[in-house]
Amino acid sequence: MDLTTSYLGLTLANPLVASACSLTGTPEGARRIEGLGFGALVVRSVFEEQLPGGAGAEAVAPVDPAAYLAHLRDIRAAVGIPVIASINCRSPAGWAAFAREIEATGVHALEMNLYDIVDDPALSSSDVETREADLVAAVAASTRLPVSVKLGPHYTALIPFARRLEAAGAKGLVLFNRFMQPDINIETGHLRFNVNFSRAEDVRMPLRWTAILREHVKLDLAVSGGVHDTNAAIQGVLVGGNAVCLCSALYLRHGANPAAEILDGLRGWLARKGHMKLDEIRGTMRNTNLGHKAGFERAHYVKTLGAAR
Repeated sequence: MDLTTSYLGLTLANPLVASACSLTGTPEGARRIEGLGFGALVVRSVFEEQLPGGAGAEAVAPVDPAAYLAHLRDIRAAVGIPVIASINCRSPAGWAAFAREIEATGVHALEMNLYDIVDDPALSSSDVETREADLVAAVAASTRLPVSVKLGPHYTALIPFARRLEAAGAKGLVLFNRFMQPDINIETGHLRFNVNFSRAEDVRMPLRWTAILREHVKLDLAVSGGVHDTNAAIQGVLVGGNAVCLCSALYLRHGANPAAEILDGLRGWLARKGHMKLDEIRGTMRNTNLGHKAGFERAHYVKTLGAAR
């Protein structure tokens, strides 16, 4: 059974990608991820605030850029699967030069997390998108690494913005970034810094937008958020995803191997359906039609609510 997939110009043995997290942050962790059966991994992110001169650097523990680059080299040397570096950034200063240094570590690709809480009332959505597209263009132009962009779901018009990122030099999109939302301890009056793990139901939004975008961009697409089992992984490929990303499932099922279970289930499902290659099913559900190719758009919403009455 051939599960190989192409993602960011890389050939992966299967479509499972371990998202950036603490589990991918060390050579030992990377070897474990490889042993679980993943096709690729994204190294734990370095944040703009962690680097010298980064905005908000006073709020977090700093990272020595040279030590971080050496860390990437160690992880790259520790595994045989593709290694994708990850930067979490919001302003262009310094990232283009740092991307060139990341390239020199031997990693295979670069993932840019565009995480921003826009709290300036003077900024319009157009201002924000222009800033983010310019940032992607600056980084993509500075490195030969294929660049993917991990987006949040809160864009008013995602299709034109995705096209803009494609024109800026991005090779892929990861849908979607999982934001860590605030929590308040009402007894102490302090913020609680808790990790918000995804639920299996959360995969529905990235599935919808992967199906929609697949028709409008040539970018590789990775489904991220709520991939916990075989069912979600199969759906991610059916709507046109090149890769499916796991993170929360690795924490929630610590000690198990959800990757191996998903791959076994995927092979079994393909065999039952009479397929020998994963590529035979990729994108076959992206045109699910409820009239005028609206299966994943408003018609789905209307039809679902109508059936609930």
